[in-house]
Amino acid sequence: DGLQDEDLKLQFAFDKADFRFADSFPTISDGVGKAVLQGNRFDLDLETGRMGDIALSQGAVIMPTFHEHGADAIYRFVAKGGVRNVLATLDGPKLHLISDAGFDWNRTSGEAAVKVEVRRPMLFEVPKKDIKIAYEGVIQKGGLTQAALGWDLENANLRIKGDERRFALDGKGAAGPYKGDLEFQCQYGDGERIQQLTLNGAIDVGIIGGPAGRSSPFGGHFSISKGGGQGNVRSGVFNGHIDWKDGDGRDRFVMDGTGDGVGLRKAGAPFTAGLPDRFSAQARFDRAGDVWR
Repeated sequence: DGLQDEDLKLQFAFDKADFRFADSFPTISDGVGKAVLQGNRFDLDLETGRMGDIALSQGAVIMPTFHEHGADAIYRFVAKGGVRNVLATLDGPKLHLISDAGFDWNRTSGEAAVKVEVRRPMLFEVPKKDIKIAYEGVIQKGGLTQAALGWDLENANLRIKGDERRFALDGKGAAGPYKGDLEFQCQYGDGERIQQLTLNGAIDVGIIGGPAGRSSPFGGHFSISKGGGQGNVRSGVFNGHIDWKDGDGRDRFVMDGTGDGVGLRKAGAPFTAGLPDRFSAQARFDRAGDVWR
């Protein structure tokens, strides 16, 4: 039956310790905390430590039983640092929980504080599918390159939440001429990766030739794939379907829907005199940097 908890109790503290609980996990360095080994369990409290370039706090390791073969060990900690470094740590040196699912954390920027929980069976070899991870936190001054419509998300304050199946961001930020609320989700799976973006805010009408600094309502829901995306837009000047391709070149942005003559005149767009209040609108735009023509 093995040892019971009352048969053994070993308590110890550690300071500036380096350790790792499994080959698939990054090494914890400069660890400060305490631990208790009993006959049938092990508990560790991590006050501070580091995992590469990120700072750890409020850490805990719980191995609830040695008697049950393959029982889950639980690892919890708060990670603070650059978004890329935090997501790289969650990705793991061998597991690639995020990058193998199709999301490139190198596209991100900003500072993050994230609570993390990992559950891993206490076995030498564990398939990736049996490792469970959950995390949530906040990102300050966040960014995401090629977020949508070829624009980069910048200066965003976001909430982040995810697990081994999905990754989600929501909050406020700016992308090109857009400012407002956003929700981004990346659904993982064995097949095609699904990325969705929802916007609800306003767009600077300077992009359509109106006075720079004047805004018009803008929102939409978009599906994003590698190299571009598509979706439906609702705005003060146009409602309809759009498709886009990332990068510079011809026909990078295609729109098909209904223009709003009243909204265009209100926005100060040129050449709108005489336009009907509603009219069919189809257009193709080339892109050179931030300029659409």
